[in-house]
Amino acid sequence: MGKPMVKQPNKKAQILSSKLIYEGKAFGVRRDELIEPTGVRTVREVVTHPGSVVVLPVLPDGRIVLVRQYRHACRQYLWELVAGRIERGESPKKGAERELIEEHRISRQEVHRFPGLFSRRLDFWRSGCTCCWPKG
Repeated sequence: MGKPMVKQPNKKAQILSSKLIYEGKAFGVRRDELIEPTGVRTVREVVTHPGSVVVLPVLPDGRIVLVRQYRHACRQYLWELVAGRIERGESPKKGAERELIEEHRISRQEVHRFPGLFSRRLDFWRSGCTCCWPKG
C-alpha cells in the first residue's frame, strides 16, 4: 500500500502588502508580501492578465481553421488556433466573436463554450463558421 495522504490546511494565504510594479499593454506584474497557509512569510511576484479566449473554428465540411502569426517571443511564425486577450469590460463570448470576425475575417455562425476545460482566465470556444477571405 502507498503512503497515507498528508492533509493540507484548507486556508488561504494572508496578504500583508501588494504593490503593482509593472503595468504594460499585455500584462502586469504585482509583488505580494504574504504569509502562506503553512505559516511561511514570503514575497511572490504575480503576473496579472485580463484573461484570454481560444476559439476552435470548424468549417461546414469539418475542417478546422488555424491562423499563422508571428510570435516575437520565439522569433518565428506559428500555426495556432484563433486566440486573443479579452479587452477590459468585454465578456469572454464577445472576445471570442471579436477575435473571429475582426482579426481573422471569419464569420461565425454560433459560438459555444467548452465547459470545464480551463480555468476561468482562459475561455475555450467552438464555433461553426464560414470563411470571409477573398478567393484566389
